Amino acid sequence: MRRFTNYVDLDVWKEARKLANQMYSTTKLFPSDDANGLGIIIRKVAIAVPSSVAEATGLQNPNDTLEVLFRGRGLLYELESCLYLAFDQSYISEDELNQHIEQLTICKRLINGFINYYRKAKQNRSGRRMDDDRPDYRQHESNPSADNNSVDEEFNNL
Repeated sequence: MRRFTNYVDLDVWKEARKLANQMYSTTKLFPSDDANGLGIIIRKVAIAVPSSVAEATGLQNPNDTLEVLFRGRGLLYELESCLYLAFDQSYISEDELNQHIEQLTICKRLINGFINYYRKAKQNRSGRRMDDDRPDYRQHESNPSADNNSVDEEFNNL
């Protein structure tokens, strides 16, 4: 399996970082009476997403890598739930909610693509078929002219 020279070059990390920065900007505008509530949770969860991608790229064992990536994906769903609650509390507008959900969706697609990449690598490494009934979330058509050795190219096509 190809090791990455730097996780910061991966689109999945770049988009997760963008999401974390959006969450920081948004929560700065939350009411002062929320100082230790929803805003803090949103920030902590948002920071953990790009951190999970970074951690996963540094691990040697594909099982450990997948576990960290699954945790990162779960954090995206937790963050989505928190955003709906922020909307319910009138901390963010419907337009802001939709904008954040759009960025979350981008991150979900990219992290799912990264998970699928590691699943394939694990399958190729073990030489056996993985009987995993989870759906393939990739939302793109394969590009026959793409460089098969470039992981980032695959994620750019998601």
